[in-house]
Amino acid sequence: MPRASSVVLLCFAWFAACLPLLGACGGDDSRPQAASGGSGAAGGSIGGGGSGGSGAASGGTAGGGATAGAGGAGASAGAGGASGGAGGAGAAAGAAGSAGAGGAAAVCPPQAPYGKDVGDTATNVTLYDCDGKPVQLHSLCAKKAAAVFTFAIWCPVCKAHMDNGEPQALYAKHQADDFDMFVVVTQTATGATASEAHCKSVRDSYGLKMPVLVDKDDALSTSLGVAVNSGALALSRGARIELKKSYGFDALAASIPTLLAK
Repeated sequence: MPRASSVVLLCFAWFAACLPLLGACGGDDSRPQAASGGSGAAGGSIGGGGSGGSGAASGGTAGGGATAGAGGAGASAGAGGASGGAGGAGAAAGAAGSAGAGGAAAVCPPQAPYGKDVGDTATNVTLYDCDGKPVQLHSLCAKKAAAVFTFAIWCPVCKAHMDNGEPQALYAKHQADDFDMFVVVTQTATGATASEAHCKSVRDSYGLKMPVLVDKDDALSTSLGVAVNSGALALSRGARIELKKSYGFDALAASIPTLLAK
């Protein structure tokens, strides 16, 4: 009996001592698994969550940053490109506008060197209107096409063109175009140099509407080599000589549409 009681007391004491520490003394192994699982879950949540958070944060930041960066760069580039494009277009338009508006100014007055052959910039000469006012040949420089026809009163060919109304018809045909024309009276019936009075007589007799001038200094002949009788001179913009021909009115008339079409 004393031995049995001792055994019972020892068992009770062991049970009492182990009860609070049941998880640590063995028995039900679900608790360590739960704790382990819990730790694992907690660790997973924290670690995973942390990692996930970090990943998300990192990914979000990096992704967002990359996206934002890429987007920003794209937007900036796009905006810059658009601005650049708009600026470029504006600059081009401005340049085109300047070129268009300033085209005539760019060739007037014509710049040296000057000459008297086809392809040269015509040497400037001074002519006079029927009232004696000076008119420069270079005043034609802004025109896309210009014609000069010389008229000597003694010249049968000159008179034939005038009697047939050909110079007036040429002027009337292209008057509304970028064109101008001078009829220049050079000599009288005796071959003397024509005066303002001869200029007025020719202008009024033929009813000419274009500028009628007089070459009191024989400048067209001496400086440019244009014949005094039925001489034809065609100029393009910038007073460039395109045609120079004696007895060349027909060739002059034919050249004007071609020059205007360029």
